[in-house]
Amino acid sequence: RSLLRRGSSTPQETSLHPADLLVLVGSNAGPSPLTGKGCNPMFFSTSWNNDSLHESMGQHATDTGYKKVYLLAPNYQAGKDALSGFKRMYKGQVVGENYTKLGQLDYAAELAEIRAAKPQAVYIFLPGGMGVNFSKQYSAAGMDPKIVRVFQAYDADQQMLTIGDGGGGGPSGAEAHALATVASKAMENLRVTLHPRCCAWKDYPRAWAAQDRAA
Repeated sequence: RSLLRRGSSTPQETSLHPADLLVLVGSNAGPSPLTGKGCNPMFFSTSWNNDSLHESMGQHATDTGYKKVYLLAPNYQAGKDALSGFKRMYKGQVVGENYTKLGQLDYAAELAEIRAAKPQAVYIFLPGGMGVNFSKQYSAAGMDPKIVRVFQAYDADQQMLTIGDGGGGGPSGAEAHALATVASKAMENLRVTLHPRCCAWKDYPRAWAAQDRAA
């Protein structure tokens, strides 16, 4: 089996005792190549497989009845996993699929493509500054308000939803706070009970923090 030996930066075929091997603990990424046949016993993830959040949103888009969806994610492993996970559960028509440059901050061309494709919904995975800029530019571009933006946790936590026009109000795969429903209000009350700092700081735990706490 190919494992990472202490002092080495590349996997090597080895039969060494586990004490001589380097264990890698990942608090966020769960790349699909490291699952299934590519699974390595020395890699532990405290989060999830990348695809899982996006699979739930693909199922949501199907259940909600979105017949045409445009997909947007950065061109790296997590972006590829995101859209493949979404497509795995989505049964409608993908009218556009765009992999942007990682770290890209200008989305004028992508917004033009979305406008031309005329989807019912847009599914994006643009974590960090990419998502911030996309939301601001989407609002400024005067996009069709009928197009629903569907997010997962890292583009639609309570902080991200304050950007631009509120992020479009689309549902998130992991943040109940992003949903304006009775169920989400009940979940907020539970989170305040479980996390006293929510009351003191008038804030909610981020998904990022939850993963690092688990690690």
